[in-house]
Amino acid sequence: MKKNSLLNHFTFHFGIYFTSTIISKIIPFLLLPVITKILIPAEYGKWSVFSSILVFTVPFAGLMMRYHIARSYYKLSREKMGELLSNVIFITLISSISIFLLSLIFSLFYKNFFLDYRIYLIPLLAFLTCISEYFTTILRYEKKPLLYAVFELSGTLILWTIAVALIISDIMKWEGMLAGSVLSAFLITVFSLIYFRKNGFLIFKFSKEAVKSAVKIGIPLLPHAAAASIIAMSDRLILVKMTTTEIVGIYSVGYALGMTVNIFIEAFNKNWGPWIYEKLTEISEEIKILIVKNTYIFIAVLTAAFIAVCAGGSLYINFFIDPKYHSAVPVLYWAALAAFFRGLYIAIFPYMTYLGITYIYSVISVISGVFNVILTIILVKYYGMIGAAQATAAAFFLMFILLFIFSNSRFPMPWLFFLKRVK
Repeated sequence: MKKNSLLNHFTFHFGIYFTSTIISKIIPFLLLPVITKILIPAEYGKWSVFSSILVFTVPFAGLMMRYHIARSYYKLSREKMGELLSNVIFITLISSISIFLLSLIFSLFYKNFFLDYRIYLIPLLAFLTCISEYFTTILRYEKKPLLYAVFELSGTLILWTIAVALIISDIMKWEGMLAGSVLSAFLITVFSLIYFRKNGFLIFKFSKEAVKSAVKIGIPLLPHAAAASIIAMSDRLILVKMTTTEIVGIYSVGYALGMTVNIFIEAFNKNWGPWIYEKLTEISEEIKILIVKNTYIFIAVLTAAFIAVCAGGSLYINFFIDPKYHSAVPVLYWAALAAFFRGLYIAIFPYMTYLGITYIYSVISVISGVFNVILTIILVKYYGMIGAAQATAAAFFLMFILLFIFSNSRFPMPWLFFLKRVK
């Protein structure tokens, strides 16, 4: 395939992913003025804490096996992929049930926890989220961006239509967003299973080999996922402990708007993952340079996205969000910077996964996670919620630097190829 054809193919798919991601992610931000007008910061803070706990739980439900699905797509036949996926879903079900049992035990010791009975929905949502992730992974690697976009947008519309209807009608408060999440995830999961069955991805046959391979790749990534989740959620949990749920609610608005940089990152990664894994199977010096060039293009656009979010986000808060949330603007800047560093990390993530050296992600993430918790406690004490955002940015920067150093030592890339050409 010619270079221009490769570039056009990459650009076309990226355009679809980018457009669908922007639309799906922009909807909740456009609804923020409505939601923040009705919900007090304490209510919004509860939703933020629930979401953070869910983010932490999902990797343990799925045991990070979606990376093995992605890694195996170009290596296995359709029948073997079906066998692998079926066993992965079974393992996910067992782990989700285990999490539910743990939540029962937790509720016995923490009866006054503000999420009370709602904590039992976390294992269910984690399971449904994992199935959706397997589905979207398959769609990406089958190179079906249009179908991916349809279901990404459908899930978002279902979630927020239900949430806004329940909140505006005063039937529910923050629980309206929870109800929307459950129904949306359930419908997407049902369709996912139908799609898997129809396209030969569900073969109900226990395979010790498939289970062993999935667990072998996924389990070493669990500390990585746990530590990354701690970085993502520890700020709000520490703020709840050291301040109030009102502060968490204000913080969450600024954090969410700053993290809109992730819209570009997610759109990029949906196309980048399948593309780079395919290129790595036919690696050469020329292919390496092509990968590096595309990485630099990504960084340039990521920088522009960071600047745009900082400028546009502050205006959005001051002009459209209820005044009780206006103190979230400084948080927005640091959250956007954290997302920027996360984007750099995502760009170089595939190399070690391709080589099967997944333990390094866990080492790096654990180091960064511990660093983040300690720094968050210190900075929150002196700078309040802004300190929490600063600690998050520092942690993502550390993750990127450590991975870049290790990755380049094991899989050197011609990052300075243009200097060699000048000479």
